[in-house]
Amino acid sequence: MTNQLAPTHAEPWAPEILDLDSLNAAATNAVVQSIEDLRRRAQARERGEPPLAIVAVGPAGVGKTHLFGRLRRKVGARGVFVHVRPLIGGEMTPRFLLGQIVQQLGYNSYGQSQIDVIAGTTLALAGGENPRFPAAMLQQLRELSAEERQARVEQAIESLAPSAAGIDTSYLERLLRVPFAEPLPRTALLVWLSGRDLDDAQARRVGVRDALPDGEVISALRTIAAVAAATSPLVIVFDQLENLIDPGGSGSRIIAYGNLIAELVDVVRDLVIVQMGLSTEWDANIERRFGPSQRSRVIGRRIPLLLPTPSERRALVELWLKNVASPLTDGQLATLCDTVGLTPRMLLEELREALEGNAPAEKAAEPPDDACLAAWEGCLAFARHHIDEMALTGHGPEMAFLLEGFVALASLLPDLGPIKIERPNLLRMVQPKGPAFIAILNQANPASVLAFLRTLAGLPGGVVALRERWREWPPTWKQTRAQWESFRKAPSVGWQWLDRDEAVNMLALAKLLKDARSGDVSGRDGKSLAFEAVKGWARAKLEVRGWALTQALCGATPKEQQPESTVLEKHPASAAGAIAILRALRVMSLERLIREAHANRADVLRELGSSKSVAFIGDAIVRWVEE
Repeated sequence: MTNQLAPTHAEPWAPEILDLDSLNAAATNAVVQSIEDLRRRAQARERGEPPLAIVAVGPAGVGKTHLFGRLRRKVGARGVFVHVRPLIGGEMTPRFLLGQIVQQLGYNSYGQSQIDVIAGTTLALAGGENPRFPAAMLQQLRELSAEERQARVEQAIESLAPSAAGIDTSYLERLLRVPFAEPLPRTALLVWLSGRDLDDAQARRVGVRDALPDGEVISALRTIAAVAAATSPLVIVFDQLENLIDPGGSGSRIIAYGNLIAELVDVVRDLVIVQMGLSTEWDANIERRFGPSQRSRVIGRRIPLLLPTPSERRALVELWLKNVASPLTDGQLATLCDTVGLTPRMLLEELREALEGNAPAEKAAEPPDDACLAAWEGCLAFARHHIDEMALTGHGPEMAFLLEGFVALASLLPDLGPIKIERPNLLRMVQPKGPAFIAILNQANPASVLAFLRTLAGLPGGVVALRERWREWPPTWKQTRAQWESFRKAPSVGWQWLDRDEAVNMLALAKLLKDARSGDVSGRDGKSLAFEAVKGWARAKLEVRGWALTQALCGATPKEQQPESTVLEKHPASAAGAIAILRALRVMSLERLIREAHANRADVLRELGSSKSVAFIGDAIVRWVEE
């Protein structure tokens, strides 16, 4: 027995979840039925009706993200799942969606890589074998010679092409090769399949010259959906849709989202679309923005996500307490389960407080700092994981995520002016003195860098240009280095090497504000903190004005920085690095700082005490303040 309850906030890719099947079973059954109907039609080679997009909305904490985990558990390998959240300040394009799909095809879901599921079931079905055991099918094919295996792949493509109109056979061939490729070719294939830029070595491994062209992105989406439909249909779940709402009220991102869904319904077709968000925001600010044509495609079927009934509250508590040593009496449990109006998140927090013996007054007095700090540390963990994941492919962080970090940063600094995304790696700062631009040179090959530098040279305003420090220019890129040297010395250019911790902060900041907008930053009572309260905490406690990027954007001259040859910068593994870690991350718990500094408590406290730029919030939280 333990004293550990379930996490307060669901993670979409958690390896296991505690789940009560009866809770919001209508939404679950609707999605599962859509998956089964699509699989049946695809196996019968019926064209059928376009997909009926499902809208599942409810209050914060009702279990929207948990629903995604439940679907993965219930459907298993008979479905391939993708979880997508809107971007702050940017539109979700087909290329961004393709990148998210392919990236998540590489994720394990209950013991199996999703891309292995697609390839294994597709090859089994095309060969007249049982598609229910994709791992066994792949193992059987791995035992063949390379020539025999390639023949099976080509046979599968020939079998699928007549029944799946509009698929891209060259894209499909590379998709089916992934499970059999060695690590480096596998990575290169996934980079190309995702629509991302390839370096020269990756291009050679794939057998292409350039990244997937824009004109082939929809075809790639259609190919993935069509080949998966007969065995493991593609299920795309759009979550936190309230983040589509533009604070300025233009509604442009909502309209762009509606166009994306319409294109998926009309052109891609062979998939299941689930859309989740806050019911109040959906009704007041999202649905009304759709035109009649969009509405008929986006809102196929609406299903409300409801609070648990009294019997469901008791069943949830019993489920959570199943492996927990509980000191609660039957009377305490009855009082807890009879409390009305609780979301599952609020009920879980009520239970946690009861187990800890805290009185309601103690809970009500909790400052929001603790909740915001916990959310911030979770966002930092997400950002670090994402950067590490992308580094394995030879890329920096997802460009769309990094760009929304700048938009989030600008939202905390009104005097900086609004920032608008001009193109995938270029932002425009709207300022009274004229336009200025933020350019991120993330390109993976020298030709793309040179072309982008020429574009930047012609912009009508100043430019703050960045590149990740851990991706310095290779020595062989002589022409690129020479052009870059000339570009960065121009008086209108401010050059900034982007450190890993700065990129982590930007990604984490965007996620924190998105989570807050969706009501996913909550206190110990399980109730969502107000969005403006979380923004205020971030502005005050993260000291964003002291960030090197903020100073560069505001016109401060950054220090000349020299690129280093490390793949990813790491924190110093000694107590002497504690201040450096805190300065990079601005605010964190003392326990986490001790862990990351790989030092004992006394040494860390001694170092922190030697600096006038360190301030404590209570005994457990420490933050960096400018001298």
